[in-house]
Amino acid sequence: MEQNLSKAFTEVYEILKVTPIELTSKIPTKFRKVIEENRDTEYRFQLEEPFNEKDLKEETIIILGLIYRDFLSDPEEREDLQLKDTNAIKKIEEEMKQKYDMENVFNNRKTKKNVNNSPEEMGLTVYKEVKKQLPNESIVYLGDTKRFPYGSKSKESIIELTKQGIDFLIRQNVKLIVIACGTATSQALEEVKN
Repeated sequence: MEQNLSKAFTEVYEILKVTPIELTSKIPTKFRKVIEENRDTEYRFQLEEPFNEKDLKEETIIILGLIYRDFLSDPEEREDLQLKDTNAIKKIEEEMKQKYDMENVFNNRKTKKNVNNSPEEMGLTVYKEVKKQLPNESIVYLGDTKRFPYGSKSKESIIELTKQGIDFLIRQNVKLIVIACGTATSQALEEVKN
């Protein structure tokens, strides 16, 4: 994913090079510098006419959407776009709440047989759903595979590990945190909500 992001930064960088200065001047210098410094300088991207968004990486489209929303749109449109993103986040929260309600999880477990997903696959399933529901948001994914599995740990350890993960995500200035681990949810959710 990191490699795709650096290639996406290259694509955004090249697009911004041909964007009129009256638009690029609205994008903070610091933001443009992050794009320039984190791009993949070996990735060759040629912007050709007619411009087709299908030729862009998904991450590029997301970054361009965020640039438009946060820097180029007028205040009324920005507020509308932010409201749409907020509503999409609320919708995902509600769907996740229903989907991962502990009673439903245990009921689903009884009906599903031979599910052999690894912890990475389960976390990535949630990641993909969040990305699908919030295409204009950037996503920070934290997979604690180093200390997996949590099921064999004490409740206190699970709470502490979950708090550490949440503290890390808060330092990333995230808008939403989804815990995609059943053990962390059942053992630590109530404790870490505060």
